[in-house]
Amino acid sequence: ACLFDGLVKHDLVGKFVGLKDGIAEFTIAGTAEGTEEGALAKLAINATGKFDVAAKRVTMLTWEQHDAREVHHRGISDDQGRLMVIATHNTDNGDGWEREGESDYYFHT
Repeated sequence: ACLFDGLVKHDLVGKFVGLKDGIAEFTIAGTAEGTEEGALAKLAINATGKFDVAAKRVTMLTWEQHDAREVHHRGISDDQGRLMVIATHNTDNGDGWEREGESDYYFHT
């Protein structure tokens, strides 16, 4: 889901597709760029929907988005150049380490 704290720019376009039996069909497509938890996020969005004219409400919405987040890696080295600390932002690196205690496999290659 799009959870922007702030919208930087977008080129989203909504289009009316047609009306049949009191149901209007529409599309929304384009890109949006914003900040989420202090990081820049870019989304490509494609959505389709239906609007019940009599009830004045959206009755169906399909929303697809793909994001391209700016990944950051930072490290701290000791006096001999060995990496001692690594910090990552906007990555899934930690997903591979979350469950290492459940299996001895994580400690062997």
